[in-house]
Amino acid sequence: MIGLAYNDYKVPEGDDANYGYLTQGTFLENPFTVTVGPDGKRSGGTSTPIAGLEAVQNQLTTLRFTPSAQVRYNPFSWFTNRLTIGGDVSSTHGFTFFPKNDQNWYNGDQATGYVEDVQNPVHIYTIDYLGDLKATFGSNGHIASDFSFGSQYINTVDNYLAGIGIGLAANSSNLVSSAATSESHQTFAQSKSLGFLAQEGLSFCQTLFLQAGARVDQNSSFGKAYGAFFLPKFGASYVLSQEPFWSSLSNVISTFRVRAAYGETGRAPAPGASLRTYAPFPYVTPTGGVGPGLVQASPGNQNLKPERGTEFEGGFDAGFFHDRAGIELTYFDKRTSDLLLLQPLAPSLAFTADPFINAGKVENRGIELLVRATPVASKTVTWDVSFTANTLDNKLLSLGDITIPNQAEISPDLTFRYATLVVVTDRGDVAK
Repeated sequence: MIGLAYNDYKVPEGDDANYGYLTQGTFLENPFTVTVGPDGKRSGGTSTPIAGLEAVQNQLTTLRFTPSAQVRYNPFSWFTNRLTIGGDVSSTHGFTFFPKNDQNWYNGDQATGYVEDVQNPVHIYTIDYLGDLKATFGSNGHIASDFSFGSQYINTVDNYLAGIGIGLAANSSNLVSSAATSESHQTFAQSKSLGFLAQEGLSFCQTLFLQAGARVDQNSSFGKAYGAFFLPKFGASYVLSQEPFWSSLSNVISTFRVRAAYGETGRAPAPGASLRTYAPFPYVTPTGGVGPGLVQASPGNQNLKPERGTEFEGGFDAGFFHDRAGIELTYFDKRTSDLLLLQPLAPSLAFTADPFINAGKVENRGIELLVRATPVASKTVTWDVSFTANTLDNKLLSLGDITIPNQAEISPDLTFRYATLVVVTDRGDVAK
């Protein structure tokens, strides 16, 4: 299967931009002062003439390609296999242009002509395998088992490149390289994750359902001191309306089920968050030239681990009058620990970026309610009505012991001064 999408947006500057219509007409001037001249041209109502706002070019194009292939192999009716290989390859191009003019439409960098060109390809590749084993036990197959297992691999590459040109000789040559001064910025991030999962589901007489599973994940964004993390989950539901004693209530409460579940989740930090990084910083040589140098960016955190969440939820589902009405009520309690936070560093340490640390606990709890009904149900007309409500209580339980990570290792290194090339790999190695 192949998916292909192309989007091309040509819109004015955003409402929060200095040269957006809303900012110009509402916050800077009076929109009721707009006038239309004999030639049909509009004027007034904005601090920048409308012709100047219309001349700004702002374009965003995105090309997205999503190929995927799936192979199924079922050697037996009770044993199925599925392998899926896919990709999500997208490329975004952004272009902004403020034309050079002699009417003082713009201020600052935009006054003499300004062009910005952004290229941002993002490639995601996935390999997913899932196997399933089904079996029944007992004389009448009252016990059913469904065991699933599999693995998932995800490789994400994000490459961002932006060029800015200031001062144009002619509007017809609106390339970054044609500007009097230009600068460029590039960021590259790659993350890889590998996970294994297994889950067992048991049902007894289609009345009692039990489920237990686990997932083990490893992500390249974790620190070297942290390996894989284990995420278990458990669930159970009991359909009381299937029991013989419920027959006397079935005309009023046609279905009734109670359920409960517990599970853990994990969130990986941003790619490269655990690494010690450096930023380019040109320096002036004794002869007056300019050479490539660097400064310390973030000290990293080799002990960085994922943000973990544990959640319990329980409730019931009830259907009334042969399911013409129903209620679903759920209570949930979630606690998140090892929050991913930025640790501010003292300027005297000579780092220009704050590192990520794990600290703190947060609790979220609440109730979710759904009430539904079908007042009218006929061959020609069906009328469904539903009502939902929920509560949410968020509480910060603690911030933990917030300390500078790797304090013995992040003392400022002021001994090096010159460097020709510095490459920081995703393994944390630095090559000069």
